[in-house]
Order: sequence, then C-alpha cells, then structure tokens
Amino acid sequence: MKVRIPFLLNDTDLDSTVILLTDLPAIRFRIETPAGDVMDPVQAGALGATYVSGANLSYYRFTLPLPLGVNPAQKGTWHALLEVDDKIFRRYAHASDLSFRRRHIADGSWCSL
Repeated sequence: MKVRIPFLLNDTDLDSTVILLTDLPAIRFRIETPAGDVMDPVQAGALGATYVSGANLSYYRFTLPLPLGVNPAQKGTWHALLEVDDKIFRRYAHASDLSFRRRHIADGSWCSL
C-alpha cells in the first residue's frame, strides 16, 4: 500500500522538517518534490539534508532550495510518500503475535497454540 500526503512550501520557507510518527517499523518514508524527484534516507546526507529514524518516529530536515533533480526544489506541493514494506510487516506481525502468545502463556491468562 502506498500513500502520498501533500504539504505546501513557499518562496519564503527557509527549511522544512517532515515528521512521521508510527509504531510500525515497516513503513518506508520518502519525500517527493513538486517536480516529482524523490529523496530517500540514503540520498538525504548527500543533499545536505538529515534523516533520523528512532523508535516511534522518523523525520527529514532540509534547507531550501533542496538540490534534488535538474532544478533545485522550493515552492509548491511536496509529498510525504509512505509505503508498507510487506516483508518487514509480515516479520513484525509474526514476531508480535508470538510475543503476545508467549506473554499470555507465561502469566496463564490466555493460551492458544
């Protein structure tokens, strides 16, 4: 599943911070410029941007204009691109389910095998 979340930046914006709060570590998070160029975590450092990923949040912080693509990007409708990584999601869901089962088996409140 892919989701595009629009946000506006204008000529007077000097920088931007785009934040994703999630409990699910299986979300790919990228930024799309108004021209359609995409910045991912690997490219961020080379572009002078910062990408940080923590326990329940990830964010991009970058100055404008962003030197991505043919023309540096600044004003217009940008998009946060979110995509579920199916492999990571399945692994996370399976591990979460096993953890739930072990926890309830250990305290004796619930059991299902």
